Amino acid sequence: MTSYEIYKLLEYYGIPTQPKDHARILVAVAKSESNLYAAAAGDGGDSIGIFQINMPAHPDKLKKLTGSDDRNVWIQWLENPANNTLAASQVYHSQGLGAWTEYNNGNY
Repeated sequence: MTSYEIYKLLEYYGIPTQPKDHARILVAVAKSESNLYAAAAGDGGDSIGIFQINMPAHPDKLKKLTGSDDRNVWIQWLENPANNTLAASQVYHSQGLGAWTEYNNGNY
């Protein structure tokens, strides 16, 4: 998935593009988190995909999104960039940009 496609999905999921372009910031965060590598795994395998969604931090969201409480199902689902972007939009809507370490550290 390209940066532009991710941006358009974030916009579709209601991430603000004006007055502050949080969708653009989130794309930059994803680049910093994973270099947009769909199968990226961090935090000892707990954070998956382009937005590095931390599974232990979001079990209820992942169960609802995938229909499963199986960690392996979550991993497979999160390795799809479109799914990972959907999960990231839900994390954003509940926690804002501060949910991402790369944003908080200014490394994006």
